[in-house]
Amino acid sequence: MMGYDNEEPLAVWEAFLLPNWRWEAYEKTEENLYLGRVRSPNTYGRWEYGSFSREQLETAGAYRVDISVDSDKKLFPDGGYKLTRVVETEFEAFQESGDGLFGR
Repeated sequence: MMGYDNEEPLAVWEAFLLPNWRWEAYEKTEENLYLGRVRSPNTYGRWEYGSFSREQLETAGAYRVDISVDSDKKLFPDGGYKLTRVVETEFEAFQESGDGLFGR
């Protein structure tokens, strides 16, 4: 799995509910897992390689950072819910997280 440094990711996410986290997906398995890497405070800012699921990203309130907000691309490369509104601050996102925005 190492060697993603020179590849273009399928998708890149950051999270409202987990500040300073970043996920990059490079492959998708038949088991609906993304293969890629994550960087977070838990990895001391270094990339950790492995797999993560769409459900994990949804739970964290992840949003695509490699596309513009008005893009027609979906939040996940295989479809899934689309970012339908822009939240101005992390506090606002936290307040709205109980209304079903991230609980799909």
